Amino acid sequence: MSPFASLPLLLALVLQAVPAPEPGPSGVIQAVEQKYAGLKSLSAAFTQTYQNAEQRLEESGTLVLKKPGRMYWEYRKPTLKHFLVDGKKCIFYVPEDKQAIVSDIDLHDASIPLLLLFGKTRIEQNFQVTPESEEEPLAAENSLVRLTPREPQGEFTHILLEVTPAGLVHRLTVVDPIGSRNDYVFSDIRENARVPDRAFDLKVPKDVEVIKE
Repeated sequence: MSPFASLPLLLALVLQAVPAPEPGPSGVIQAVEQKYAGLKSLSAAFTQTYQNAEQRLEESGTLVLKKPGRMYWEYRKPTLKHFLVDGKKCIFYVPEDKQAIVSDIDLHDASIPLLLLFGKTRIEQNFQVTPESEEEPLAAENSLVRLTPREPQGEFTHILLEVTPAGLVHRLTVVDPIGSRNDYVFSDIRENARVPDRAFDLKVPKDVEVIKE
């Protein structure tokens, strides 16, 4: 038997034992853009944690998204809140306060980090993408990158994007100029979920104060 006959098998065993290289920051972003560009809808549970030097506040609820431009966040704990994007405007309604804030929105606006979930923004055109060196991803198998806006933004200095191997956003963190941060962590993510149009039918009672910005 030739001494080289078993070489292909040995090579295959060696290759299986060598872990695949970690994707670079650009590869991570390309995976995210490809994933979200291909989605028609999405549903997920979320936890939002706001932290600054003095306090830590945690809220949770559900998110549904449907292209081309609708998104609805229902905060359930600790206080019921509604945040709706209908493609042209957004409505933030807190029943407890009997107040709704309505403002226009541009789905391509890179200054609104959560709009990255629509897959409309060319991330590397608007952000410098680098590996995150100051903290670890929540899950060891995920990748964590830092997005620094190429044009200065008054609302935030950078974004942390934690991405699963499948290209889904597991965490989106927005850090503001004074060091406060908003962490959005997504779970139970369902791609191309069946989302009826009525899911975006937010009815604001007539006795609620509506503030237009």
